[in-house]
Amino acid sequence: MTHLLFLVAKCVPYPITSYMAPPSCPQGRILGSSCTFTCQHGSTLVGASEATCELGNGVPDWTFIG
Repeated sequence: MTHLLFLVAKCVPYPITSYMAPPSCPQGRILGSSCTFTCQHGSTLVGASEATCELGNGVPDWTFIG
């Protein structure tokens, strides 16, 4: 009998500050998925507004875009 084991690689939840709105991650945190980041009303986003879960040195990690 052959047994198959499937592992789903996921990025860890991205830490947010009190100024950030919860990230929007429609596909979850699996490899290849993307999240968009926004700020709470009255705050301005500095830096990238989107991140993709990718392998970095063999470990799932967020890569920021734009």
